[in-house]
Amino acid sequence: MRKPWRLDAGARRDVTEAANWHEAKEPGLGMAFTDVFEGRLEAAEESPGMATQVIVGGEAYRRVPLRAFKYSIWAIELESVYLVLAVSHQRRDNAHWLGRDKRSRKG
Repeated sequence: MRKPWRLDAGARRDVTEAANWHEAKEPGLGMAFTDVFEGRLEAAEESPGMATQVIVGGEAYRRVPLRAFKYSIWAIELESVYLVLAVSHQRRDNAHWLGRDKRSRKG
């Protein structure tokens, strides 16, 4: 059975902020960012093996690069879903979203 990929509130906020930032730089670029993000998320749902396992702070995460943009989707694998915790610029330190992990697992 295929596991769905779901976004927590922090990841939804990340997507909105990144799209708004790109849109402010160039009209239409925010929509392009959102389209690329949604396409990669859908691809990860269809083929979870494309999500590289990465160990950060002793915990296993799944990472899916957006490629066209220098962002990655960061998720944890739970029993019935992959929970997306962050959509983060690849040069940004992971510390800004790592705290979301423990809060998200409670729900």
